[in-house]
Amino acid sequence: MAANMIAAYYSKNLDSHELFSDLKISKDPSYEYGINKYTVIKLDLNGAATDKGDMTIAQYYNQCVVSELMKEYPDVGLPDGIKLSKALTTIYEATGDMLGLLHEPFKE
Repeated sequence: MAANMIAAYYSKNLDSHELFSDLKISKDPSYEYGINKYTVIKLDLNGAATDKGDMTIAQYYNQCVVSELMKEYPDVGLPDGIKLSKALTTIYEATGDMLGLLHEPFKE
């Protein structure tokens, strides 16, 4: 639930002013600074242990995030196999976009 609220606040893909208008945060001076300003990639990696195959968790996470970035930024032309840190830098240099990565906590 918390990750969904954070994603709704920061995501530039929607206007969430109405959702937050009655909440205390809407009165904060920094409210307009952050709301709906970022590309947000939200991941649920609870299946990672079984879905990752021979990859490490870090490799699987890298692959999942980069795959989402390729869908979100097809015009940037990220090459297959690019590392997450390089993908983020490349996207920022090409677009000026700042990105937020959210993941659901692992459930045991």
